[in-house]
Amino acid sequence: MKTPKKATVAGISLLFAVLLGGCGVLSAPANVQPTASPGADSVSIATASPAPAEPTPKPEIVVFTAEASRSFQEGLTDAAAQGQYAVTFISGGIKALASYQPSGSICAIVYWDDPKDTLPTVGFPVFAYAARGQTGAGNVSLLVYDASGAAEDALERAIAYPPHETPVRLIGLFSSETSPGYTAWKAAAAKGRIFPKTEFFLDDLEMQAASVWFAEQLDEFYPGMIDAVYAETGDLAIAAVHQLRGRTREDMEVFSASSDANADLSLSSLMPAVVGADLYKAGEFCYEGAAALLQGKTVESSVLSPSILEYSPNP
Repeated sequence: MKTPKKATVAGISLLFAVLLGGCGVLSAPANVQPTASPGADSVSIATASPAPAEPTPKPEIVVFTAEASRSFQEGLTDAAAQGQYAVTFISGGIKALASYQPSGSICAIVYWDDPKDTLPTVGFPVFAYAARGQTGAGNVSLLVYDASGAAEDALERAIAYPPHETPVRLIGLFSSETSPGYTAWKAAAAKGRIFPKTEFFLDDLEMQAASVWFAEQLDEFYPGMIDAVYAETGDLAIAAVHQLRGRTREDMEVFSASSDANADLSLSSLMPAVVGADLYKAGEFCYEGAAALLQGKTVESSVLSPSILEYSPNP
């Protein structure tokens, strides 16, 4: 019996549909994304980096109260430029030294100008310049200025300065009637070497009083009546120089028996000579002493003698 052709075609169509349906089940849907295996994920582990170590501060020299002298500061600065240790200048006086908290190894340098000040006890070495000849600073190493002979040498410069002839006519400016300068003045007057025209004693007065007094004397003494001015301190010398410059008086010179108050920087044709501490060298010596202390060496106290500082038009 033969199978009808329509039945055969229907069977083939059914088989073809089944095959197509099976292919559809086996195919992945178009909108489904492949999922990665959990085990394939890369794991990032953060490791803490050690904090950088703080650099150890370099040993240094810290300077207090050096505002009193520019020459002293320059001596220190120049010495540091050639030396091993840097210098740092701190303002605020002795109180700043007492409260200073260093971050590393230091040695302090102190310009000890006022004998009434007491050097405080601190936890680091100290080297001090005793500008008024002070001693008794405990274990502090000192460079002590000894003014012996300065008053006499300055007065001798005033007497010998050309074209002065004895007795030299002088105005005297003194800190007091008991001062070394006035003692030298009276001795020279007794020998007939000077002719004291007038005298001023500062004592407890303000420096402005000296300036006003000197201006009044210039009104009384016209050019040719005075040969020179003898000033016992740098402050008094500077006051006289300022008055002479303000009045364009060039008939007299000023001679100072001290280099304080930056008188050493005021050398000129009006102030041809200053006898006192060479403060630039004092700064250099203090740097050397402080550097030795920083290196753990023992530094003995020493003495600085007066120097004669003279003006030169061609430095």
